[in-house]
Amino acid sequence: MRVGPQPLVLQGFLDISDSPSKEKGGRVPDATTMVATLQKTELFRRFDHRQLEEVAAITEEIRIDRGTVLCEQGRVAQECWIVIDGEADVEIGGGTLVGVVGPGESVGEMGLLDHLPRSATVTARTPMVALRIDGQRFETLLGASPLARGLLEILSRRIRDLEHGRLSLR
Repeated sequence: MRVGPQPLVLQGFLDISDSPSKEKGGRVPDATTMVATLQKTELFRRFDHRQLEEVAAITEEIRIDRGTVLCEQGRVAQECWIVIDGEADVEIGGGTLVGVVGPGESVGEMGLLDHLPRSATVTARTPMVALRIDGQRFETLLGASPLARGLLEILSRRIRDLEHGRLSLR
């Protein structure tokens, strides 16, 4: 998390008129633009081109108004978000600000891995542009490998435990 946003520039969007998210401001950029944008984010910077294309295929751009809740603490994840422009506050325990996320950062990805309730509430501090990755489509993309799935779930839970001070480091 950092302050001082540096917008990731997205150009060449294709407006999808029949998109179910159209009413919410959802748009799908062309594949080349989406791949280039994803590659600039912390979450996907180590992915190869083929992997980025697969993620791009399940991603949509959403414009978000100031004050909109992207993730609510205690609710099970339905999607994750990658901030393209703008900032969002990250709060725990009913209003304690613990961070601010900005361009290139993601929120909600742990919930897609371990299916546990959200560990924080994330609210748009400013008007935002974000990439939304749907949880069900993400699940399909991950595939059925029990080994990979198990490792991801364990790692996600360890991160949650560390964040909440429940894991002692020996």
